[in-house]
Amino acid sequence: MNKVKKAQWVAALRSGKYQQARGILCSVRFSKRSYCCLGVLSDLAVADGVGQWLKLDPEYLSYSIDGTESNSVSGYYADTIQVWAGTRNEFSDDEAETAISFSYIKDGERLRQAESLADLNDGGFTFDQIADLIDYFL
Repeated sequence: MNKVKKAQWVAALRSGKYQQARGILCSVRFSKRSYCCLGVLSDLAVADGVGQWLKLDPEYLSYSIDGTESNSVSGYYADTIQVWAGTRNEFSDDEAETAISFSYIKDGERLRQAESLADLNDGGFTFDQIADLIDYFL
């Protein structure tokens, strides 16, 4: 992962600026946004001029690289963001390169395994816990 983007992401997750959501990149309720951990990364990309948020539904925003609904996502982070953040090789179609997974082992016994950061976010990990994992493992 790009070291500058990683530092920005970890800082944003720890900042308290972002309310945490589960199951979607960006939720909108009562005019307040909340984000999953990958939504925070997406928001940093938007702030850096990579794509934009679209309101296609009253309760969530979708990320779009070009402002069109046909090129938008709401439940996972887009390939463009993966390339921007350095978590995916822009010339690869390998799905394995898009997954960031962790295993937790204590005293030789696997405590928990998640398939992705989204799983950790949706499974109840806080932004601070996710930031610690990103900081340590990526």
